[in-house]
Amino acid sequence: MRTSRTTKAREPRHHQDDGGRHPIQGRHVSYLTGALLNVRRPPRDHQWLTGDSRDRAVAACHTLPGVDYWSSRSVVLVPGGPGARWPGHRISCRTDDGRVGAVTDPTAPLYVAADIHGHRTEFGRALVEAGLVDPSGHWCGGHARLWLLGDYVDRGPDGIGVIEDIWTLTAEAAAVGGEVRCLLGNHEVQLLAAHHFGTTPVVGLDEPGCFRSGWARFGGCDDDLRRLTDEHIAWISALPAVAVVDDILLVHSDTVRYLERGSDVEAVNSGMRTALQTRDVNVWLELAYQMSGRGAFRGDDSADVEAAVSAMLDHLGGTEIVHGHSTLTKHFGIAPEDVKGPLRYAGGRVLAIDGGRIIVTRLR
Repeated sequence: MRTSRTTKAREPRHHQDDGGRHPIQGRHVSYLTGALLNVRRPPRDHQWLTGDSRDRAVAACHTLPGVDYWSSRSVVLVPGGPGARWPGHRISCRTDDGRVGAVTDPTAPLYVAADIHGHRTEFGRALVEAGLVDPSGHWCGGHARLWLLGDYVDRGPDGIGVIEDIWTLTAEAAAVGGEVRCLLGNHEVQLLAAHHFGTTPVVGLDEPGCFRSGWARFGGCDDDLRRLTDEHIAWISALPAVAVVDDILLVHSDTVRYLERGSDVEAVNSGMRTALQTRDVNVWLELAYQMSGRGAFRGDDSADVEAAVSAMLDHLGGTEIVHGHSTLTKHFGIAPEDVKGPLRYAGGRVLAIDGGRIIVTRLR
C-alpha cells in the first residue's frame, strides 16, 4: 500500500500502547512513531538509506520475529549522540501498520555462538562471561550483535526454555539498539519432523519408529516435544538457514548441501522455508539429511576442501565461513581440556565454533 502525502512531519515519539508491544511475550521494543509515518521525505537530520546500506538494513528488518517490514524505501537512519533523544545510531523501518522498529548499528561488536542444545543455565552463564547479559539474565550488551547458529533444542534439559530466553533477549536487545539473531539448525528440523510426522512410515528412513525414533536417537528430549507450541513452530519455521554479516558467511552445518536449496542467500532461505511449510515426508527426509551433513571443509584432499569452501563463498558471499554443528572435541579430535576457543582451518577461511561446550566468540 502506498502512503499518502503529508504536509508537516511531527517529531518522532516513543510508542507505548499495545500496538507498540513486541508480539513475543509482550515486551516493548521501542517502536517509534510520528514523523516517520506517511512522509515522502525524512524529517530534518534524517536520511533515506540507499544501496548496500539500505539492503543490509532491510535484510536485518525482515528477520526480526513478529515484525513485517513492507518497504525498503522506509528505511532511515535516526541520528543520536550527546543530548539526543535516542542514544547511538539506529536504523529504523516502518512496518505494515505504520510502526517503526529499532534495528542495530551495523558497526557494533559482532558475537556468535552455536549448539546450545537445551543447556539453558550454561547458555546464560556464557552470555554473562561475554558481557552481553547481566547476572539476572537481562541484556546488557548495548548495541552489540549476537548471532546464534542453530541447535537450540535436544540433548540438554530445556530446549524450549532456551528458545524462550532467546525471544526475551531479542526484544531486550532491540529496545536499546542491539540485536540477537538466529539461524536454523538440524536439530530444529528433526524436532519439527518428530512433531509433524511422529511414527508415520517414511520410505528410505531406516528407523523403526521413523522420524520420532530418529529424533530421539540423536538426543531428542521428550519435554521439548511435549511443550512445543504453535508459536515455537512458527518461530523455528521462519528462521533463515544462512546469512552474510560483515562479509562473514554464517551457517549451522559444515556442508555444501545448502546449495541444493538455492544459489544465493535469498534462494537458500526461501527454499528452506518452503520445505518447512510442506507436509511431504520425502521433502522433510531430504531436508534433514541436508541439514545434518558435515565435514565438507576438511579432509585429506586439499583440492576438494578448497572447492567446497569456494563454492559456498562464491555463491552465498563473504570471505570466510563460520559454522557450528561439528564439535571440536569429537570431529576435530581436540581434547576437551585443550579447547580454549574456536578453531580456524581450511587455509584460514573457515572457523568452527562448537567447542563441545557453549563458547561465545567475538568476530568483530
